[in-house]
Amino acid sequence: MGIAVSTATDVAKSAAGIVLTEPGLGGIVASVNEGRCDISARSHLHAEFSYHKIVKVLFLAVGLS
Repeated sequence: MGIAVSTATDVAKSAAGIVLTEPGLGGIVASVNEGRCDISARSHLHAEFSYHKIVKVLFLAVGLS
């Protein structure tokens, strides 16, 4: 992932994944935090989905035996 500052050329901005519009590293910190929240939410969703699939398989196994 590339990072460009707001004073960079248009080519650099279009190639970058993040363009910092404020001075300092606050934009990077905010982006990392947002990414962590997104990954956490996806992992919880995946765990819940897997749990429900396992429960279905167990019910089927008990019902067929």
